[in-house]
Amino acid sequence: MDVLLFTNCTNRKRGRLRDERPADWYRAAPAERGTLANLARLWRKELSRLKGRLPANELYVGRSVVDARKTAGLLGATMGFVSAGLGLTYASTLVPCYDLTISPGPTSISPLLTQYGSTPADWWMELNGGPAITRAVSDDRTRAVFLALPSGYLEMVAVDLQHCATRYAEKLRIFTSEKGRNAVPEHLQLCVMPYDDRLEATDLSGTRTDFPQRALRHFVERLNGNGLSLAESVVAVEHAMAGLQARHTPRRTKLSDQEIAQLLRANWSENNGSSSRLLRFLRDQAQVACEQGRFRRIWGELREEISS
Repeated sequence: MDVLLFTNCTNRKRGRLRDERPADWYRAAPAERGTLANLARLWRKELSRLKGRLPANELYVGRSVVDARKTAGLLGATMGFVSAGLGLTYASTLVPCYDLTISPGPTSISPLLTQYGSTPADWWMELNGGPAITRAVSDDRTRAVFLALPSGYLEMVAVDLQHCATRYAEKLRIFTSEKGRNAVPEHLQLCVMPYDDRLEATDLSGTRTDFPQRALRHFVERLNGNGLSLAESVVAVEHAMAGLQARHTPRRTKLSDQEIAQLLRANWSENNGSSSRLLRFLRDQAQVACEQGRFRRIWGELREEISS
């Protein structure tokens, strides 16, 4: 194993299937409700039903995956994905094109977990049969683990990380937002690299969605941080950030999905239905707050409606 890089999966996937939404298992789950283990069994059954397989590294698309893949190449690292649908999955593993998430949306597992009195962290442990990330970090063959995850995913793996003993901290580097830091167990806080919004003042600026992967790329590509001890890594990042100034972030209005869809519909023709142009319109002209994954979902649903 030697060096490992774990990043989050994405809602955007290559080769989507028409029957990907797990409607059957969602209907069966309440009727057969009993334990979280049973829920996981039903989901695995659904995964086995889905047709087509491709390497996980080819399934997920987006800026976060591109940056993570580039950094893995620089490190010579084995890459893996933290997925609410597949668990901890290595890049070369053949997987189906599925659709299950912990984020809000039609295929979110969160409502079902609430019915079970469980959390995404409980689901993660059940799906992996225990603390998968901790097992990787504590493996004697593992020299270093680079973990680049947004706050929601860190909350999902929080119980997993609780199992990671302090003696393994020197192996671990965590890249996340300031909000994500709060999800990291106290004894591993020293592993969180102190990146913040000042990263946007570099040539690796981007969206909040891909912040962890951009921070990791900066750490490896610009600071050669992979050759530093844990203490040296923290100092190097603090020094790099000290010379930068955070960009001003405009205050944007928060709207419901329906209100955003209405705005997009009204400006669809003017922007030729282009997702990139409509996202820029939404953020820059309408000054509306909308996370990229949420926008893609609303835009996709609206595109189907308009084309039907």
